[in-house]
Amino acid sequence: MKEAIFNGEEASISKNSQYSFIEHLVSLNKSSLSKIFDDIKGKFYFSRLELKNGFIKDFETIQLHFKVHFNYQLMQSAISVDGQEVGQIYFSCKNDE
Repeated sequence: MKEAIFNGEEASISKNSQYSFIEHLVSLNKSSLSKIFDDIKGKFYFSRLELKNGFIKDFETIQLHFKVHFNYQLMQSAISVDGQEVGQIYFSCKNDE
């Protein structure tokens, strides 16, 4: 995600390819969590997506803000599109051990 901007617990990316909203969203969140939790020895997996108004077909920018983790097993991030909050994305973390 070389085009993404990371700032602490926030990440953003502008639409820059033929990839879909979901593809942008999942890869941005995985990259963001890997930076925030760089000391965790495990892999992040997409778990759940909650969108207030259904799927988004067109967008200029996606912003994510990490919210909370549940015992490092499940991570929740808020999703904003073009400056408006549209839902939540969840990733699970599975240890490599």
